[in-house]
Amino acid sequence: MRLLYYCFALICTLILSAPVAAQIKLSGTVKDAAKKPLSSASITLTKKGKPVILAFAITNSSGSFSLQYNGSFQPDSFLVNVSAINFKKQQVALKSADETFNFSMETTVSELPTVTVQNKKPLVRLEGDTLHYDVASFADKSDRVIGDVIKKLPGVEMDETGKITYLGKPITHLYIDGDNLLDGRYNIATRTIPSDMVSKIEVLENHQAVKSLKGIVPSDNPAMNLVLKDKARIRLIGDGNIAVGTPSLVDGSMNLMLFKKEVKFINYYKYNNTGVDLETDLVSHSIGFSSFRNNDNSVSPNLLSMATAGTPDLSRRRYLFNNTGLLNINKMLRISPEATLRINGFFLHDVRNQSYRYNATYFLPGDTIRYSEFQDNRNTPLTYVTQLNLNVNKSNYFLNNTLLLEHAITDGYARMQTNVQPLLTQQLKMNTTTFSNDLRYNKVINGKHVVEIGSYISNRNNPQDLTMVPGLYNNLLNNSIPYDQLKQSATEPVFYTDNFLMYRRKIGAFAQSLRAGFNWQSVQMQSVLQTVQTSGVITAAPDSFYNNLSWNRYKVYVEAGSEWNTKNWNISVNLPFSYQEFRYKNQLTKPSADNIRFIPFTPSFRALWKMNNDNEVSAYYYQTNSRGNVNEAFEGYLLQNYRNFIRNDATLSTSITKGSSLYYAYRNAIKLFFLNAGIGYIVNNGNSGNDAFLSDEVQIAKRILFDYETRNLNANLRLSKYLFKLRTTIGAAIMWQKGNNIQLQNGNRLDYESRNTGFTLTLNSKLSNWMNLGYQGSLNLMSNQQKGLPASAVNQQLKIRQLRQNAEVNVTPGNKMVIRFKIEDYFNETKNVPSMHTLFLDAAITFKFKKLKSDIELSCFNLAGNDSYVLSRLSVNSLVESSYPIRPRMFLLKTYFRF
Repeated sequence: MRLLYYCFALICTLILSAPVAAQIKLSGTVKDAAKKPLSSASITLTKKGKPVILAFAITNSSGSFSLQYNGSFQPDSFLVNVSAINFKKQQVALKSADETFNFSMETTVSELPTVTVQNKKPLVRLEGDTLHYDVASFADKSDRVIGDVIKKLPGVEMDETGKITYLGKPITHLYIDGDNLLDGRYNIATRTIPSDMVSKIEVLENHQAVKSLKGIVPSDNPAMNLVLKDKARIRLIGDGNIAVGTPSLVDGSMNLMLFKKEVKFINYYKYNNTGVDLETDLVSHSIGFSSFRNNDNSVSPNLLSMATAGTPDLSRRRYLFNNTGLLNINKMLRISPEATLRINGFFLHDVRNQSYRYNATYFLPGDTIRYSEFQDNRNTPLTYVTQLNLNVNKSNYFLNNTLLLEHAITDGYARMQTNVQPLLTQQLKMNTTTFSNDLRYNKVINGKHVVEIGSYISNRNNPQDLTMVPGLYNNLLNNSIPYDQLKQSATEPVFYTDNFLMYRRKIGAFAQSLRAGFNWQSVQMQSVLQTVQTSGVITAAPDSFYNNLSWNRYKVYVEAGSEWNTKNWNISVNLPFSYQEFRYKNQLTKPSADNIRFIPFTPSFRALWKMNNDNEVSAYYYQTNSRGNVNEAFEGYLLQNYRNFIRNDATLSTSITKGSSLYYAYRNAIKLFFLNAGIGYIVNNGNSGNDAFLSDEVQIAKRILFDYETRNLNANLRLSKYLFKLRTTIGAAIMWQKGNNIQLQNGNRLDYESRNTGFTLTLNSKLSNWMNLGYQGSLNLMSNQQKGLPASAVNQQLKIRQLRQNAEVNVTPGNKMVIRFKIEDYFNETKNVPSMHTLFLDAAITFKFKKLKSDIELSCFNLAGNDSYVLSRLSVNSLVESSYPIRPRMFLLKTYFRF
């Protein structure tokens, strides 16, 4: 609580210490003697007798400028200076704190002395609400793709998944020369486009993607635009690589890119067995234009699994044993200046092998349950996706339609040993087909009225089969007689549609909206559990292990919104009302259907105050009221994996969530200093949960009625600063979270309080023209404490400290060589468990041949020769320890080429 108090006090101090408004405001125009506007003229504010520039501005294409200075005004002490190339300088004394000037410049001709011109281009330039980062100022010779530069930008963060945030807010769109080629899957661009093909990286701080809604629906969501160099726009760009190595390593890719105004595409094929996870190229970091998409369609596609231990907190290249190929097609055609047709599709094939040891300990009152497992598994996913998009984005109307076809096949096999089963094999087959179409259209009438329609429709089918050999749970399923196989089959096809009509209007600073619509979800969930006897006879399990559920949920909704928007304020209120009806029937257990009617109220309120150009603060409050989904309605047992049975004995759950947050952001584009902080509080009240029975052999979970309340309090502070003299970007963050969890296990209600404190530090530095350094470190302190008990030995075990560090040094002695060293350090400490410390070392040397447009690189991974990694995790009252094999020491010889 003390840490929260300090974070809150710091936020308040920053807000109160920020200037409420600029004390000096200047504006005006600059023209030549013929009254023609002068663009790019420089206007500076100085004090008499002092050459220090207090503020500056540059005239735009119409010759206009505006300038602000936050210091207090003193009469006869400030000078306004105007200069432009080939014109005489002018200087005027400032008479008041708020003045308008109209300068008329006289031409001059002078002979310039011979000088040596050095590039003093600013690293970052601010124009309105757009930040322009100069790529050359942040890039170095070791950077290969534009993503290597983005992660170095002050104020910008990129996590391991490739997700980009600016001042803590996620980037909603990433454009390439103003075009949305990738629709949220922007990892394709950041990992493919060469860094030397990009001139600027623009951050659009208040981006409204729909032109017809500009000035009507304000936005504070940031977007990013990659401004290409001229050489990248005029021809086809091709590059790739071929690599071989030991033990038995192959890596290769071929990329074709074109970035003309009329047509853009990024097409490539990649293949490797070196641990590079190509599936991460396909991660979508946004949901496109339709915010209503799938809001009420939260049904997990996976009913069954092989109960793997999860993934460690390592770079995937350390532990992933793969054989992956990815064909990726992304093409955009410009039909007209404001209309595009786009196709995005991919084909992914992979073979993944993973082995691990797994130990889990559950601490219960008077008892301790332990599981141990060794598993060796193989997964072979095969995925096809095609997405067609038509987009017309004009100032008077907007049309966006996206058609999606997806087919995913997964075949998994696992060979394992458990604490109760010396040998067990599992085979999982999944076959998912998805079709969806997403339409949105709006029309502006008389400049103040907008009519909008939206329609989303989807259909998914996902048959799944899990086979276990030998058969399990003889006493439960087969009259205590051993048998050969146990088979669980399940399917949950889902049809969903959401359609709405919306009206918006703007009167002065006020905007109002009214949306009315309906959605419908239809599901036919079926599951069958069967035993295969040693004679080959297939026997049905008891009826309680069958499911045949018919589910329909209907929703009619109306949402009224009101918004007040000025230069400095944006206040919005949304009042959604809906009528929902749930009709479902368990065909095997009930002769009649359940029918539940539900009328929730889910209001939200948001206030944003832009204190000045550099400071903003916002507050947000929301309330949700929801009922359970289809996976709470089936009443027969479902064997999710070899260890876990689940079923439902209660009616649909009810959950009410209330949340509030406070956010503050500061940015100074001149000093390149960025800071954001936030605090949030969430309360959730529900009426049902899983009552779990745990034994050394099996876990059976049953949903029952009981009332509970959980609370979560979190705070964070992030800052980023560019140190000009050191040519270094430094970032730091503090995150703190406190919450409570409730578990029902073996007849006990267990209340736990969890705490998590995290610290991160990042550093990207150009130590010299031939050396740069990158560092990232994080410290996480996690603990769970059972309420009502003193700090017992059990609770002392539920504490973990994790330290993660990685550092990279790139040395470029000349223009033909790059030497890279990388260190990754992982430390895990758990009470009463031996501490685990793992260090990884990598090295590479690259030779550049500019005339041949190619590089040759020799690299070595895992020089220390680590063969395993141990990780401890906390989950309420359980402690899980997992051990994973690591890829061995690898040597790789790779050639990069461009054509």
